[in-house]
Amino acid sequence: MELTNKQTKIQNYINEFETKQRDDGTSYTYLKDRKSKIGKKLDKALMQANGEGFPKDATFTYFLSCLEGFIEYDLTQDDDYLDDIRSKIVDGLVDMYTADLTKWLASDIANVYYLTEALTEYQPKDGFQLLALAQYRAIDEIMQEVINLLED
Repeated sequence: MELTNKQTKIQNYINEFETKQRDDGTSYTYLKDRKSKIGKKLDKALMQANGEGFPKDATFTYFLSCLEGFIEYDLTQDDDYLDDIRSKIVDGLVDMYTADLTKWLASDIANVYYLTEALTEYQPKDGFQLLALAQYRAIDEIMQEVINLLED
């Protein structure tokens, strides 16, 4: 399959990331070269995606996953198509298991904000759905910064 210009751009961004393991066995994703032209653009987008402060491990991981999700699609379609893709990618990144969702919630106090947002915006039928919707919102915010980067 021949890549479109946008897919090539996405692949170039993906190539700037690397994933390694810490001594405790947990993995983390980072930018290989934050000073290169592409690295600077990604660094700025990651800072935006994180809100305040230095991007957290999850921000890097979800950002990369969102980029990887786009690579297989024809992005020359209309905006409705892009919104459908966006939803599919984000939905696919939401954890399925309650233990993973509660681990995500506990990983950052800021995630309570997404829990509150999901509770007030939607009418979740149970705690599992509430957690999943909260994580969806968090990942979707990162996705918006990925889209902003790709439109730049």
